[in-house]
Amino acid sequence: MTSAVVATPLTAPQQTSVDQLLKSYQAQGASTPSITAGAEFWQTKGDNGIACTACHGQDLTQAGKHIKTKRAIEAMAPSVNPERLSDVGKVEKWFKRNCKSVWNRECTATEKANVLAWLATQ
Repeated sequence: MTSAVVATPLTAPQQTSVDQLLKSYQAQGASTPSITAGAEFWQTKGDNGIACTACHGQDLTQAGKHIKTKRAIEAMAPSVNPERLSDVGKVEKWFKRNCKSVWNRECTATEKANVLAWLATQ
């Protein structure tokens, strides 16, 4: 598994984090990341009846808003937000928290690899 799935240039810290995470997910049994599957997963309503778009919006270059707290969420697209995908610990923290919020469970390594691959193209 390589960063070849990334279609847009990332900053060095973003690329390093993406590469580390994809290698980690592969070690956990993830299949080759699919950008298409990542986009579909992002749009799909989970067990709680919401999708990632409920808070992050459809346009990841724009800020989102948490549906309960109404707090602003900075743009997810790494192309406009250099902090996105630049810290392995933060990416893992938010996957854990948000997967539990949307899906009532932690996401699988393959699901995370797919979403990460797709987010890296935004």
